[in-house]
Parts: sequence; structure tokens; C-alpha cells
Amino acid sequence: MVNLFGAVGSRLAAMWLSMLSFTAASQHLAQIRRSLAELEASAQELFEAGRLADHLPALGQALEAAERHLTAETSAEGQELFFMVRVLRGTIHQQAAGLDDLAVEDLNAFTLSNPRFWDEYYAGVSGNGQFDWYGTWDTEILWPHGRTTLGSVIRPWLRREDSILMLGCGRSDMSEQMYREGFKNITNADISATLLDSLRQRLAPEMPGMPLGPGSSQS
Repeated sequence: MVNLFGAVGSRLAAMWLSMLSFTAASQHLAQIRRSLAELEASAQELFEAGRLADHLPALGQALEAAERHLTAETSAEGQELFFMVRVLRGTIHQQAAGLDDLAVEDLNAFTLSNPRFWDEYYAGVSGNGQFDWYGTWDTEILWPHGRTTLGSVIRPWLRREDSILMLGCGRSDMSEQMYREGFKNITNADISATLLDSLRQRLAPEMPGMPLGPGSSQS
């Protein structure tokens, strides 16, 4: 029989030492990303086995070490990883101890369901970053029948007079591109009121009448 918990514990120790070995002058973001993915997988194994709380200190220390080294990152990828670490740490604490979002926030961590996380995320990550998008209207894709962009796949299913809800719009320019294509009745909705207010200020002059959903100062 494989000693699952011993194997996971050894991996956690190795990852923790790996995190602590990073220096501010020579961070390897790809290596940090891989380590975080492995750590997340280990945490999932422990959670499913009912042993996550037993390993919470080691997991927390590993993530705090990574977070310290990512604090000064100014690249889009580095900033993304910084917030990813905070969410992963918060989610692990929530699952291990049954904490709510506010209790997690008291640990200087977040869960994805906390609006304050998204406010800080959008305030802290470079405004022109696109790494948090799955795709947008002109994203090139491989699709049959000669369709080469995401928009060309979606367009046949839409009428210009349709009411379209862009749920979790974030900073994607999907709504902007669709508006320019003639789809004027788009409502953008997002958990972050800060993000929606920023969109309103940026889009209102060029795209009057585009509604912004709950959480913004425009209904």
C-alpha cells in the first residue's frame, strides 16, 4: 500500500524549500507556477482524504514564502501569480478550517467569492494585461466551415437587437468589440464595483447607453 500522506508530506517539504530558495533578483516565474500547481494538487489530495487541516501549517508557510518573493513583481505574469497565491492560500484555509470569506480576509488572504479580492486584483494588476482572459471577439481559433475567430462562431447565433448579458465581464474588451459590430444592448456585470465604475468612466464617452450591471454606480 502506498503511503499517500507520507508522499504528500515529502512533496510539501520539498516545495516549501524550493519556494524559500527563490531570491528577489532571480525569480523563475515558470518554476513558481509549476510549484503552485503541484502544491494545489497536493492540497486537493489531502482535502479529499480529510487530512488537509493536518498539513495546513506547511502549506501556509510554502505559500507565504512564494507570496513574499512575488510582492515586488511588476510583470503581468508576476502580478497574476501574486494574487493566485493569495487566493490559493485563502481557499486552503477556508477548506481546512471551514472559514467564511471575512475570516479568510483576516489572514490577509482571499477567496474568489470575495469582492474585495477582485477590487484589489484590478487595482494591482497592470491595466493592459490580457492574461486573465480566455478569449475575446477577435481571438483566432481553429473551427470548421472557415470560421477563424471566436466572433465568427458566435455571430450567427445573435441578432443585433438581442439583449446580451456579459456575466463576469472583467477587463475583457469583448463587449467593446461587440458594440462596434452593432450589438448595442450589452449589459456588463461583475462582482467588482470598482471595476464596473472604471469601465463606465472609460466606455461612456465612446459607447453611450451601454448598461453596467449590479455593483456599479450606473444601473
